[in-house]
Amino acid sequence: MLLVFATVMILYAFLSMTALSAYPVHQLGNQWVTDLTQRFLDDPIMGIAYAMPEEIRGILSFWVGLLAVTILVIATNAGVLGASRLAYFMEHGSNFRRLSLINRRSRVPLRAILVFSILGALL
Repeated sequence: MLLVFATVMILYAFLSMTALSAYPVHQLGNQWVTDLTQRFLDDPIMGIAYAMPEEIRGILSFWVGLLAVTILVIATNAGVLGASRLAYFMEHGSNFRRLSLINRRSRVPLRAILVFSILGALL
């Protein structure tokens, strides 16, 4: 866990340094801004990819998109599993008793996982 924490902190620091070197800060009126915050506010990581040399820009853009999809799938999986665990622990004295039953074969609250997966897909 500490290794993951250290890795994330290093990556954030590296990403910030890369962004500032790709888009230096300049003064606009009475504010200090970068083109990254002005032109690529909705997708700053893609803005960093576009600032790289043209030979590698396409490859970097592909990897940014692939990593974004991967991160969203992992976050969705964590949310569904967290919701199923929450439903399992709410079984005592609540209306979630049938939802939190453990499947004999898989030993997980399968109904809760299915319900929250469907709910997540609808949202």
